[in-house]
Amino acid sequence: MKKKAPILFVDYCGIPDKYAFLARLAEALAPRRLIVVEGPRRARPRNLPDDLECLAPRRAPFHRRILRDTFVRARPFPGVVLDHFEDLTDQLTRIYRERRKNASRPRAAHDLVDAYDFTARVVAEHRPALALVWNQFHPLSMAAQSAVRNHGVPVAFIEYGLLPGTLNFDFLGQMGESAVARNAEAFAALPVEAEDLTRAEATLDLLRSSRANRRPQPGLGHTGTVLRKRAAGRPIVLFAGHNDHASGVVPWDEHARRYHSPLYESSMHAAQDLDRIARERGWFVLYKPHPFAARAQHLPEGDNLAVLGRVDISDCVDFADCVVTVLSQVSYVGLVRRKPLVMLGHNQLRHAACHYRVERAEETGDVIAEALARGVTAPQSSASVEHVARLLKYYLYRLEGFVPSLDTALPAAHMAERIEAGIARGVFVDF
Repeated sequence: MKKKAPILFVDYCGIPDKYAFLARLAEALAPRRLIVVEGPRRARPRNLPDDLECLAPRRAPFHRRILRDTFVRARPFPGVVLDHFEDLTDQLTRIYRERRKNASRPRAAHDLVDAYDFTARVVAEHRPALALVWNQFHPLSMAAQSAVRNHGVPVAFIEYGLLPGTLNFDFLGQMGESAVARNAEAFAALPVEAEDLTRAEATLDLLRSSRANRRPQPGLGHTGTVLRKRAAGRPIVLFAGHNDHASGVVPWDEHARRYHSPLYESSMHAAQDLDRIARERGWFVLYKPHPFAARAQHLPEGDNLAVLGRVDISDCVDFADCVVTVLSQVSYVGLVRRKPLVMLGHNQLRHAACHYRVERAEETGDVIAEALARGVTAPQSSASVEHVARLLKYYLYRLEGFVPSLDTALPAAHMAERIEAGIARGVFVDF
């Protein structure tokens, strides 16, 4: 019998809680192999199953040599023009500088090349039928995608799910590029029965009561009392930032404006505009930068703006009268916690009718004012339940990670079936 080509799972983002899910996926794919390709690690992860096949460079990070990183200029990898390589290098440098202020640009450039080279060697040796890449937009993930595609291998994407305890799985693209967003009419036409809606309502109730959060952080506590005093009776608007350099927004070109952020080039740009609008309208803004970009997205506080750090996102949403974001998954926290939601950009909610949408930057203040005045409408509430019902039935997969897996989502075996069906047809489709 001819040996089946393996599936690659490529993760250069260092996701620590992926292994239990991958073990279940490997079992469901058998006898087809699942090979995990990941960045260098100092030691074997404690939760790595013994029978999960993992490949990683031996030296960290990648094949680092200080003299090489300092004096040897990294060249773009095959199929990538110089300008694009420079953009990726800038993105990765900014990501590194969130953790180490003086991280060097040459180091980032060489890590991109090393990610490409290592991935290309694995692909050339194992000739996979499909590569699953964690986070479509991270620079190291984009280097890996280039290596995979240059060998003629199709790519799919995986990322933490829209609801806690889940994974997203996409063939077309992620967030605003996902089939859920781009083929919204087809997604909305997928049938849901009364029992699916009941399951969705129960799931939302569970998430609301459990306050599940894959990044547990301290509650507001006394800070809430201080913020309430500073707000002095003004409407409170929570703005949740996104990770610019891993969300498809950078570079802010025509593609980024079409699929992700049509109005604002960055989280900082949006926060500054909201600060101005709040000053004019008499609102109080709680600004929560993305936890992986807090240094780059920091703004000075003022009379109408407070910047939040390590604070539980559910507490922040509960404290506010309205939630605003460009494309952050905090949008789904807002839905779970029944807060009026204003979207300044696009994610999987783009056409779901669950929220208030801003079409032009000059309308931002008026749309937020409408959300504050009207709250969550009955049609929005019904649309939220229906949207979540479809996500659970057709899109989200169970992930046992920092929070318990959401049992109403799809099992790993279902993902294996979709992969096998796509291989058999020669075409991979999302639904």
